[in-house]
Amino acid sequence: CNFGDGRGSCSLQAKTNATRDPRMTDLCVSFLNGWYRYGFQPLNWFVAGATQVTSTGSWGLLEDMRQEILMDTTTMFNLSSSPVTQLPRPSPKLQAIDQIRQSSIPLTFGIPIPSYNVNATNFMNHKVPYADPYLRNLGPNSTFYYPLQIVQSSMQIKITAYVAGNSGILEASINNANFIQVQTPSTGNMTLFQPAPSFQFNINPTIIPSIVTLRLRNIRNGYNILSFDVVSTTNSI
Repeated sequence: CNFGDGRGSCSLQAKTNATRDPRMTDLCVSFLNGWYRYGFQPLNWFVAGATQVTSTGSWGLLEDMRQEILMDTTTMFNLSSSPVTQLPRPSPKLQAIDQIRQSSIPLTFGIPIPSYNVNATNFMNHKVPYADPYLRNLGPNSTFYYPLQIVQSSMQIKITAYVAGNSGILEASINNANFIQVQTPSTGNMTLFQPAPSFQFNINPTIIPSIVTLRLRNIRNGYNILSFDVVSTTNSI
């Protein structure tokens, strides 16, 4: 969290007060709840340790490492005279992190598994409304991203895209890794859609629930993409 407001040192005390205010815990919990509801991976807090509040903001989780309470730090400072005694223990932002670690957050973003006939035009950052009913007139290396909900600690998924037109090459990957390419079928015309060979991926997330990103890329063009199915095959392994 950055509480810099561009006014320099004249607001230093305000930043300090905000950093130590108990309400900061609720603000941080609200932010982190939103972050994880959208399925993002663990947040890389700008400074996870202790930093001094300055005129440019308050960046760290703590002002002093001795604000930690999961271990007894009271032997590390003089309880009667140390400035640490003036600091909240734990710090409000660190308390928010602890609350999030102990909670279960519902996932409200992404494509659930299983899903069938997911319209290929519903890629991330698509225009609303989208001009065409399917992806067509694709140039080579056209790339589309789709967020998938992952609610199991280990699973295998199968993705099947429906294409029409000339035979081409379609590539799929998860989180820009594990790239797989298949040759799409020739369907005779650009509106007769048939399933392409399926993609299989093993998913092993570190956080549940979470989001992984399916990336579809048109390697060799000449075909349209209508939709795709995404199902779990974990129970059939």
